[in-house]
Amino acid sequence: MRELRRGTALPRFLECFRPAAALLFHGSMRRYQDFKAWQLARELHRKVIAMTSTGPASRDFKFRDNLRDAADSAQRNFPEGFGRFAPADFAHFLDHSRASLLEVKNGIGAGYDRRLFQELDCLEADALASRALKALSGLQQYLRSPEAKRNADQARARHIARRARRQQTTQKPDEPDEQDEPTNPRTRRTCRTPRT
Repeated sequence: MRELRRGTALPRFLECFRPAAALLFHGSMRRYQDFKAWQLARELHRKVIAMTSTGPASRDFKFRDNLRDAADSAQRNFPEGFGRFAPADFAHFLDHSRASLLEVKNGIGAGYDRRLFQELDCLEADALASRALKALSGLQQYLRSPEAKRNADQARARHIARRARRQQTTQKPDEPDEQDEPTNPRTRRTCRTPRT
């Protein structure tokens, strides 16, 4: 794992997230599936599906569907935010994931109180939700830091430079940069100037 440049100062509360910052903006975090918070949210979603597929919870359709939707929303907002390619936007979508995780925690407690779930299942699901919230919190703190914006800007500049180099190498050397004669925009054919 590559580290951020030596000597790069991070605020004290972000120092423990230096490895995550290095992964996110130095090439290893190329997919939203690589984030631990998303992995935990997905595991929680699977647990909620299993808990609501059998027993009394499977027959309470409104409760079951609300809990499943909240668990799905927690993981669903990751790709949408990650695809924005901007730390502030990503953090904004993670706010929605956080709210959904809290909704799942509340739903699990309510289901236990209504005797829809077994205690062991509730404890496991609650622990998963807590771990996902903790991982999410660390990622959000980093994404809202000035360091994240700086790293994103540098990554974007490197990407633009690579694309420009690739376009230069794919251009054929014998192709003229500009056409000698004007082109008709309708037909895309070269217009010949009449000779006098």
